[in-house]
Parts: sequence; structure tokens; C-alpha cells
Amino acid sequence: MATPSQPPSSPHQSEPRPSARSQSTAAGSTASARRKPLRTLPPWIDSYETRYGTPSESQIRALSSPPPRALPAQHNHSPSQAHRRVSRDGFVYENPAVLGLQGSRTSRVRLRKCFKRGGGSERGRKWDHLRSAEPVIVPRYSRATPDSPWRSYVQSSRYGRLPNEEAQIVDFEVLNKMQPEFNTPVDVRQANGTTSSEQTRSKVLYKRLWRIILRHPLVPLAFRLTVLLTSIVALALAVRIYEIEHRSDKNRSSELTQAIVAIVVDSVAIPYIGYMTWDEYTGKPLGLRAANQKIALVLMDLFFIIFKSASTALAFEALVYHNAGDRETRQYSQALAAFQMIGLIAWSFTLSDRAAEKMPPAGFPAMPAGPVKDDIDTTWNYLQHGITRIMMNLQEGIDLQTYMGVYTGLPAHLLGEDLYRKLSEYLSEHLLALVAESRAHTDEALLAFYIREWQRYTDAAKYIHHLFRYLNRHWVKREIDEGKKNVYDVYTLHLVQWRDVLFAKVSEKVMAAVLKLVEKQRNGETIEHNQIKQVVDSFVSLGLDDGDASKTTLEVYRFHFERPFLDATKVFYENESKQFVAENSVVEYMKKAETRLNEEEERVKLYLHPDIAIPLKKACNQVLIADHSTILRDEFQVLLDNDREEDMARMYSLLSRIPDGLDPLRTKFESHVRNAGLAAVAKVASDADKLEPKVYVDALLEIHTQYQGLVKRAFKDEPEFTRSLDNACREFVNRNEVCKSGSNKSPELLAKYTDVLLRKSSTGVEDAELENTLVQIMTVFKYIEDKDVFQKFYSRMLARRLVHSNSSSDDAETSMISKLKEACGFEYTNKLQRMFQDMQISKDLNAGFREHVQTLGTKGLDSSYSILGTGFWPLTAPGTNFNPPEEVAADCERFSRFYKNKHEGRKLTWLWQLCKGELKTNYVKNAKMPYTLQVSIYQMAILLLFNEKDKNTYEEIASTTQLNSDALDPSISILLKAKVLNLEPGSDGAPAKVGPGATFALNYDFKNKKYRVNLNVGMKSETKQEEAETNKTIEEDRKLLLQSAIVRIMKARKRMKHQQLVSETINQIRARFVPKVSDIKKCIEILLDKEYLERLDDDDIGYLA
Repeated sequence: MATPSQPPSSPHQSEPRPSARSQSTAAGSTASARRKPLRTLPPWIDSYETRYGTPSESQIRALSSPPPRALPAQHNHSPSQAHRRVSRDGFVYENPAVLGLQGSRTSRVRLRKCFKRGGGSERGRKWDHLRSAEPVIVPRYSRATPDSPWRSYVQSSRYGRLPNEEAQIVDFEVLNKMQPEFNTPVDVRQANGTTSSEQTRSKVLYKRLWRIILRHPLVPLAFRLTVLLTSIVALALAVRIYEIEHRSDKNRSSELTQAIVAIVVDSVAIPYIGYMTWDEYTGKPLGLRAANQKIALVLMDLFFIIFKSASTALAFEALVYHNAGDRETRQYSQALAAFQMIGLIAWSFTLSDRAAEKMPPAGFPAMPAGPVKDDIDTTWNYLQHGITRIMMNLQEGIDLQTYMGVYTGLPAHLLGEDLYRKLSEYLSEHLLALVAESRAHTDEALLAFYIREWQRYTDAAKYIHHLFRYLNRHWVKREIDEGKKNVYDVYTLHLVQWRDVLFAKVSEKVMAAVLKLVEKQRNGETIEHNQIKQVVDSFVSLGLDDGDASKTTLEVYRFHFERPFLDATKVFYENESKQFVAENSVVEYMKKAETRLNEEEERVKLYLHPDIAIPLKKACNQVLIADHSTILRDEFQVLLDNDREEDMARMYSLLSRIPDGLDPLRTKFESHVRNAGLAAVAKVASDADKLEPKVYVDALLEIHTQYQGLVKRAFKDEPEFTRSLDNACREFVNRNEVCKSGSNKSPELLAKYTDVLLRKSSTGVEDAELENTLVQIMTVFKYIEDKDVFQKFYSRMLARRLVHSNSSSDDAETSMISKLKEACGFEYTNKLQRMFQDMQISKDLNAGFREHVQTLGTKGLDSSYSILGTGFWPLTAPGTNFNPPEEVAADCERFSRFYKNKHEGRKLTWLWQLCKGELKTNYVKNAKMPYTLQVSIYQMAILLLFNEKDKNTYEEIASTTQLNSDALDPSISILLKAKVLNLEPGSDGAPAKVGPGATFALNYDFKNKKYRVNLNVGMKSETKQEEAETNKTIEEDRKLLLQSAIVRIMKARKRMKHQQLVSETINQIRARFVPKVSDIKKCIEILLDKEYLERLDDDDIGYLA
């Protein structure tokens, strides 16, 4: 290399002198390695001596400091202020040491800058990269060559060059002969009297000391323990001061305040310091934690320091400004202030030490120079050290230099494909080493090894993925976008390599170890189930979609874990269940199976993947239940017979898990309920004619209530079991022992029982109890097939209750009608509702009639009249003529005129058989008060005849009342039975009978326990006659209902097959009653005769419009 020549303006010349700028190429590599770097001397120094002679000391000092640069400071070694590089996390590079211009500043300088006023201009990093998980962008300025500063100085010098100035390269040996010891280091003594070597040793010592303070793990522990001990002592002192001041008569609020604050702060600080000490030395390093956890720990320390400062300030304030009068309190206050101050200082140093350790200052040593660009081997060797550190020792933390070396080495050396290949090969080698190491482990040791290495590997993969982010964003993304296969982001590459290299070789052994652990748990042993959960999670993580690496699948998990697990489960439970069934009862086996199924469900929640829940459930159900379903079903009848409700519930729970497992149970349950109902009815139905309605209905309800509760408790109200119960109840309600005497017996008895409940009685029933009973009646009514029979009997009985004002409650009547309407519809209860409307109209009409009679000024009977619609009331005209008594006839005539005046064109038909009244007896001897006889209108007419004379013959009574024998005989018989009348003996002295020729006399000696005697009671013959009439009406109504249904169907269909018409008619009428096929055919014939229908070809029937 040649030196610059002198300027042409200089008249002097100098001999060529050797230049020490370069070394001889002939020198050996060993000698070059031993030599120190040569110093560079500019040629103008020699020119100055030649021209002006030896310079003076003042001139030498002036020349030792180069003049200011004339060029703008835009070089790599001296960036301008406007070109400072700033990292993402706020790191501003202003220190030349970072840029490679100066040596690293010593710790002494760094400390001095921290405490110097205005030192904030040399800014450090705002957040540590390990805390924020963001990388630091370090500018990679190449280090300036030694002559770079001098070159700019020479170019800007005011001294010109000598003319014909030359330079030549001199061999090192020649130069050494010319200038011996020119390369010997000179130890220049500094102005302070120390040599540079001494200063270097001092710097190294200080650096070591500073490194120990920042990085030694016992330093923060010492600070923490200091804070803990001082807090304990301060708490004790504060408690003592509080006791003294609390007992003192003097009011010194300052001492109490400082004591209370110290107690509160230190009581909270002591457990917190203990927890922090334990957490720092047992948990992860601070740099490996999540960002929110790191910030939370720092903020908690800062929070406690603030309150510790407040407590310390209060302690000193109480000590200085409010000194206690007694010596003991003063001494305790002094001690408290001292320990609070020591604890505060120690806590502050703890925070500073941890922050300094994890947040390196701006003067952190610069990264070493990277490898040569485009050299893949050099680049990989440079990166491999950091990657290995991450892979093997991540738990110990990573220093900034290693982290930044790897991170910044990638963007500077764009070797994407080769670097990706190198990383893949490195991972393969690393995993093969783990495979070899795994061969030394078995069972639980292998599990522990697998889990430990998997956790270490995946944690490292996340960090390496972050470090290789530049590679992911550029080369990997480009390759994937171009459709290249087997190219993944760095983290996915780790998983693929683990799956293809290590997992493929150890998965079977790992799975065998897992199955052994699970079998131990099933046998009652305690295991560490968290190990299995971690293995499961690893299997799930390895499920990668080959088509799209960003998506995950469960193929690996299902093939390598789920399938072997299910197979092992089946084998285990097959063997166990067979052995258990052979040695124990069916009930005990059900308990065992239920326990095992619950254990498997809990096992899924604890450590298995949710995807296995359904397959595992099916496998267990098949082995534990389906394979033994036959013996379970055979045991069901035994459980039913013995009312083993809990065991039936368990059997239901088990068999409901398998397809069609409950069908045989439902069949057996239905048959059992039907037999139980028939037996209960047969028990009470010794004589159907004398059977009390209440006894019959209670027997039905008892069976239904019993098994409905069983369905609800044991079978969980399952709809199919409820349907089986309904079918069984429908069977024994409609086809029992009582119904053999007549198919209409069940609805008739139910209607009579309802009439008993809704009729007035001496024993009043609470409204709530009556409502509950009506609900139970509707339960039985639901199973009645012939609902039209119930309607007929109920409407007749309702009519009597309404006409005779014999209902217990209008609300109860309305409630019952509402229930019937809800069950059967509006049409079913339309007539019943109209009955109530007629009764309300009659009340209003009677009120108007009384006002009318008062306006006439005539005194009539205290009577009331009921106007009943012919089409809605199930009543018929009387079957006999009747001549009412004069008093009654006159009042009836007045009402008839009144009604016809209000409603012209209407015809009134008197239903004398339903009329009733009261008579007062004034003839009875020895009676304290007159009797009141409640009689029918027929009985009233008979008794009023005895006002004229004491005796009347049968013929006289019949002639006067015009009653036929069917109506007269029952009325007289009741009067005779009640001994209101006496039957005179015959002429021959023989007992007379009611009929022609009989004579009746008034009984003056009539006696009765009650003064109100009800004589208006029906005879059994009358009741049977009414029942016969009702049944006849039912048959007639059914014929009309069937005909109307047939016409309605044919009108809609126009043409139908005969058999289809019969089936459709049954379906439509089934809600009211179950018709007989013969009745339907008769109705079809009637409609054919009436020409509503016509016969067509092929057994078809058509509709005639």
C-alpha cells in the first residue's frame, strides 16, 4: 500500500521511508498471530520534522489532538443525531461504544452517569426484550479500520502534501532491523499517576464485582430476607407501641397512627415477601414468564415500596415532631423508624437489582461481529450455538447477547432454503439423540422422560420460532404461497420433526406405559394423572394437516392414542365383568357397572381429550351393559314384584345407554301394571250393582298413583314408559271385572263419584282438597274410552244439581267443566255451559217476577222458576198428566202470563217431576215445633188433600191429582215409609198394598229426629229407569254421531273403499268412544237407504250431493 504523495507546492523532497501500514506477505502465520496490530502514522509527521525541525512540546500536544472534522459526521462510526436507530421497544443508541467506535464503558462510568444530573440524555432501554417478548434491533455497523479516523483528518488537513512523496511496502524483518522494538507495547503513565495496565485490572475487577451483584442468585435473596426480618421486627415494635399508647391516658394520636399504619403495612408485607422469595427461587425465571405476570410482579413491588415509604415517613414524623414524653415509647419509636428505614432501603435495592438484572442499560456490550454474508456454514455455526443453548438450557434463561446474536444474524444473512435445511437437519440429529436416550427408560420413567423432553422441546420451539421470524415472514411464506409441499413455519417444523423422527419410534412404548398407568388407576391405585394429560396433549398437538399446515387434525391422536386406549378398555372390562357376574348377584353387578361408567366419565374430564368421550362411552356400554343385557332384563320382573325402586332406577340408567335396551322393560312394565290394576278392581268389585263409586275410583287411582310415581322417580318420566303406563291404565279402566256387567260401567261410576263430590253434603270439603280430587278424577277420565257415556251421565246429574240448587260450589262446577273442555274440546262441554247460562237467566227472571207480583198487590207463594232450554238440558216431559194444587196452579198461571208477555211466541212445558216444595205440619201432636217436610210436587198434591179430610182412598187421590200409577205409587210409598201417612188395613184385616182399594190416613203421631224432613228422594226403581233411559239415549246419539262422521268424511273424499271408510270413521270417533265395526256398517247402510251415499264398482262408496 502506498502513502499519499506530498503536495507539489513544497520544494523539499524526502527520501523514501518505509511505511508500517501493512504487514509483509512473507511473514509466517505463526509470527503474524504473535504480533500486535501495527500503529498507523501519517506521513506528514515526517514532513514536518524535515521542514521545520524537531517540534516543541507544545506543538506535539497540539498535534496529538486532531482538528475538528471538516466533513459532516455521516460515517458508520459516527452517525449524526438525525440517524439514530430506535428499536421497537424504545431503545435509543447514542452511546458510541455500542456502535463500535470506543471501548466498552466501565461500570464506574455507568454508575456515574446514573447519578449525574442531566444524565438522562444517555437513554437506556424502555422495556426489556425478555419482559415484553419483543426483539431489540441492533444496528450492525462494521467496526472502523484503524486508519479511518486519520484518513478524514488527512483529507481535511491544512498542510499540503510534499512533492513526489512516495511509499513502499517493507518486510516485517527489514522493518524490525531498521527500527528495533518498534512493536513493543508502551505503558504510558497517565496524569493521575497510574498506568494503563493498572487501570485495566481495576476495570476488570469492578466489572466482576458488578456482575456478581447483578447476576448472583443470593444477592436478591439477601435483600429479600433483610426486608422480611426488618418487617417482622417493625411489626413487633409497632404492636408494642400500640399497646403502650392504648393504655396511656395521654392522647398522642401521632404515635397511634404510626403504629397502626406500620401494623397494617407489615402484616401484609410479611406474607408477600415470603411468597415472592419462594416464587423467585422455585418458579420460572422472570424472563421466561408472560408479560402480564412480569409487569404485575414489578408493580406489586413498587406498590409495597410506596406504602413502606409512607409508613417510614410516619415513623420519622412521630419521632421528630411528636416525640413521646416517656422514655420507653421514644425508644420503641426510634427503633421502629430505624428498622422501617432499613427495610425500605433493602426493598428498593431488591427492585433495582432485579430491574438491572433483567433490563440491561444502554451501555451493554456490543454484539460480536457476525459471519461473512452468504456463507451458509459460517452462518449456521454462528447460529447453532445460540439454538443449542435454547434447546438444552432454556430453563436457565438466555442472556441478551445470545438472544440478539441469533435474532439479528438471520436478517443479515439471507440464506433461506439452506438455513431451513440446516435447521431441519439439526432438529433431526437432536431428536435422534433423544431416541437413543429413551431406550434406557421404560414405563413410568419413559413417560417422565417423554413429558420432560416434550415440554423442553416445545418451549424451545416457541422461542426459536420467534427468533426465526424473519425467515417465516419471507422465505417460508413465499414457498408456501408458491404451493411448495413439506415447507412449514419454524414452530410447525419442530412438531413435524418430532412426529417423524422421535414420535414414530417411541409412540408404542409411550402408549404402553400410559395404558399401564390407566390400568393401575382402574385397579384402585393412585397415579399421577397429569402425566397422561400431558401425553394426550402432545398427541393432539402432533395432528397436522398435510394440505394446510395452519390447520390441525386429530388423526395422530386417534390412531396412536384413542384406538389403543379403546381396545385396552374393552379387554379390561370384558374380563372384569365376566368374572364379577359369575361371583355376584345381578343387583351388585349393576352397582359395579354404574361405578365403572362414572369413573370413565370422570377420567375423560381429568386427563383425556373430549373427542374420546363418545367412543369411550359406546365401548363401555357395549362391554358392561349390552353384553349382559339379557340377565339384566330377566331381573327386572323380580325388581317390579318386590318394589325395588332404587335398583329399577339403576337398571333403567344402565339399559338406557344402549340402543333398544329399554323396549323389553317397557313391555314387562305395561303387563305388570295392567295385572295390578285388574287385581285391584277385582278385589273391590264383588257386586258391581252395589259397588260404591268412590271405592271403585279410589282403587283405580291407587294403582295409577303408585306406578306413576315409579315412572317419575325410577324412569325419569321417560315418555315411552309413560306411554306404557297409559296403555296399561286404559286397559284395566275399560276392561275390568266391573265392566263385564256393562261396557259403560266405568264412565257411569266416575260420573256418579263426581256427582257425590259436587253435591251439597253435611260434611263440607275444603276447596283445595276438592280441587285436588277433581284433578284425580280427570286422571281417570283420560283413560275412559267411552267419554260420551260420561258426558250423558254427568249432564243429567249436573241438571239435577242445578235445578234443585244442590251444588256445593259454583266455582267447583265451573272448574270441572273447564277441565272437561280442556280434555275434550268446546263441543263436548257446550251444553254444560249453556245450562249455567240458563240458570243465570232464570235468576234474573225470578227477580223481575217478584217485582211484578209486588206491583199487582197480590200475595202469592214464595216460589222460584227455572227456564231451561229444550236443546241443552237432558230432560224430558213428564210421562203422566198432573193437576197441581190450586195454590200452586194460580202462582204458575201468573208466572206463565208474565213470561209470555216478555217472550212472545215461546212455549213453556212444565216439568212437574222436577218441581219440589216445602209443607209445614200443624197437626202433629206432642210436637214442640211444627215439622217442615221437603217434598216433590206430586207428594205435595197428595198431602194437601188431607187438609180437607183425614182419610183418602187411592182412587180419590188418583182422580184429584190425575197421576198415573207409575208416578203415584212411588210418591205414596215414600210417604208411607216415612210414616207421614198410614195405610189402613183391608176389610178382611189383611195388610193392604198401595194400589186401587187402599185407604190412607194422616198420622197425627208423626215423629222424626229432624224438624226438616226430606221426603223428596228417588226410588231405586226410578234410578234404574233413568239409567236405562240414559243408555238408550247414548245408543241413539252414537248412531247419529257415526252417521254425521261418515257423511263428513265422504263429503271431503267423494269416493272411498268400504274398508277405508270404516277405518277413517273409527279414527275420527275414537276421541268420543270406540265404535264397533258392526255399528259403522249399519250406519253406512242407513245412509245408503237415505241416498246420502251410493255403491260403486270394486267395493267403492260414493257421496251423493
